[in-house]
Amino acid sequence: MQHQERREDDALIVQLMAQQRQFEEVLKNLTVMQEQVKRLYDAFPANDIEGHAYYHAELIKAAEARTAFWGRLMFELTKAGAIGLLTFLAYSALHELGNFIGRIK
Repeated sequence: MQHQERREDDALIVQLMAQQRQFEEVLKNLTVMQEQVKRLYDAFPANDIEGHAYYHAELIKAAEARTAFWGRLMFELTKAGAIGLLTFLAYSALHELGNFIGRIK
């Protein structure tokens, strides 16, 4: 009976040692993860990840607004140029028509 109890105790000790090794591995991994998370937070100004994301969102909005402004400006300038050209052509045509009619009389 003692021999059986001794084997059971040995098996229990082996299991406990294996669990301890697993626990130590988990603890080691958690420590590494904590260090990685700290480095991640330290990478942002004032450890403010949300503020940093907001800052970039605002930069994107500003860039989009700038792009829209310049696109609209180019459209309006092109439109004004086209209207000016058409006006000039219409005026020139009317002027030439007036000259032609004047020569016929």
